[in-house]
Amino acid sequence: MKAFRLVMLAAMLAVVVVGCSDDDPLTAPAADPDKGGGGAQVESGTGVFTFDGTFYWECVDEVVHVIVYAPYTYRLITLPSGESIYQEHWDTENVFGTLEGLETGLTWQREHVVTPLVMVRDQVVHYTLNQVFVCDGDGPDVRVHEVYHRSLDGNGDVVAEWDKFRCWDMPH
Repeated sequence: MKAFRLVMLAAMLAVVVVGCSDDDPLTAPAADPDKGGGGAQVESGTGVFTFDGTFYWECVDEVVHVIVYAPYTYRLITLPSGESIYQEHWDTENVFGTLEGLETGLTWQREHVVTPLVMVRDQVVHYTLNQVFVCDGDGPDVRVHEVYHRSLDGNGDVVAEWDKFRCWDMPH
């Protein structure tokens, strides 16, 4: 599961570096010069997170094949200091996700997603995610809650990293 989360995180960070905007960057109104500072640069746009791969899913104790399609909007703010802030919100009405157990053949459909909060601010990455997977067969329906956080120092070395991942069966 950690490999899947790292792939998701890498995709999110790629958006920060490359951008997926069809819109031109906008310039926020300039700050009052008497109060110091200038205007921040604001870029916003849309993208689609996709994933197609396999991993061990501890929630059902088997290796699953996963397909995810998740459109999102983002906003990247660059402050006059050079600090950047990235925010992302998934379009939960149009998220598609399927998992298929490679041993049991059971399939789960992503039924409900609460839009993840994704924040990247210079050396800090943080996101939360809540979702429900409904089994098409005799397996359990599964609720997943995850919070991930990573902080880097000025040299890019990891100084704090934690990942709280919890899943539990739900009655049919």
